[in-house]
Amino acid sequence: MTIVNLAQDYVGSNNLNLLLPNGQYGTRDQGGKDHASARYIFTEPAPITRTIFHPADDPLLNYLKEDNDQIEPEWYIPVFPLVLVNGVEGIGTGLSQFPRPPSSLCIGDLLFKRRVEHIGPEL
Repeated sequence: MTIVNLAQDYVGSNNLNLLLPNGQYGTRDQGGKDHASARYIFTEPAPITRTIFHPADDPLLNYLKEDNDQIEPEWYIPVFPLVLVNGVEGIGTGLSQFPRPPSSLCIGDLLFKRRVEHIGPEL
């Protein structure tokens, strides 16, 4: 289900999809619930993905092994918090949360202001 959600690109699903929706990932009409079974869909990273997960961070990642082959990293390091862009949904003990993500332009402005405050303006 996670891969399906990461590839949905219709209005209201994600502000930023990290995977290309090469297959039936659901429609806006049914909120993505009409997606195909995971074994029948294909995907690949979207072109913007390497901008968000910068290649210079690759040596810092702990790559997993399967059948003695190196596969994906245990975790990734995005250049900005993706929780702010695509939102989050979670359930805790006696608490459920589903905060709506703010506008992408608002996030960009806030990150730029933070960079100027902590690093200083570019010369």
